[in-house]
Amino acid sequence: MNRAWLVFGIVGLALLLGARAAHADGAASAREHFDRGTTLYDLHRFDEAAAEYERAFELHHDPALLFNIGQAYRAAGVPSKAVQFYRSYLRRSPRSPNRAEVQARIEELQRLIEDEKAAREHPPKEMVTTLEPAVVPAPPPAPIVAPAPVRPPGRNQKIAGLTVAALGVASLAVAGAFQGLAAANRRELEQPVAGYRFSAATEDAMNLDQRVAIGLFAAGGAAIASGVIVGVLGLREPRAAERRVSFVPAVGPGRVAATVDIRF
Repeated sequence: MNRAWLVFGIVGLALLLGARAAHADGAASAREHFDRGTTLYDLHRFDEAAAEYERAFELHHDPALLFNIGQAYRAAGVPSKAVQFYRSYLRRSPRSPNRAEVQARIEELQRLIEDEKAAREHPPKEMVTTLEPAVVPAPPPAPIVAPAPVRPPGRNQKIAGLTVAALGVASLAVAGAFQGLAAANRRELEQPVAGYRFSAATEDAMNLDQRVAIGLFAAGGAAIASGVIVGVLGLREPRAAERRVSFVPAVGPGRVAATVDIRF
């Protein structure tokens, strides 16, 4: 049995767990920016709303957020940026049900941009003043498309707990394998067959396997306990996903350890 592959397997599982926890945190933050952007949009603070939607998209790549950004810039009177984000939305969501509507809006804004450019390049020579200038009301903003629902916080916490517990079970399984190797070497030393010659390498391997097994047993037990705790918190606490748990194994020459970090 290749000991290096066993240890690398534990490290890989730990990295996978860290990636899942980071994803859960990013989704929760994206929801906060989205809610803030919607509030600012309702207050007609469209530039600020667009900035919040952009922050949400950086954390949660839902194409619907690109549509929201375009809507905010269109309402803010920045047609060039609105066109950019509408096009990004169509590129990321080519089969969107409102594709025809968005395409028509892009064409409308493009004509507006070209008219403004022509007015700057060829301003009128004479100005006509009227007593009551006509006022063209701006069209009301179209409804905002909400992004795909983010997993509820408790669910993310339960998934993290199950993952930590599964990692602990894997650690116990690998520890059992190392324990078996140590037991085999001990039998070879304590019950030698006829003609056996003592080998210091066998004794060193036995000691190393024993130490690795003990370290992995301890790490696996700690991971299972942590996973159970986090899973229970996910069931009982509505905002349990705001807490963080991490399980990091440490492997070195002659040493196997693990660090479990739970933050409240």
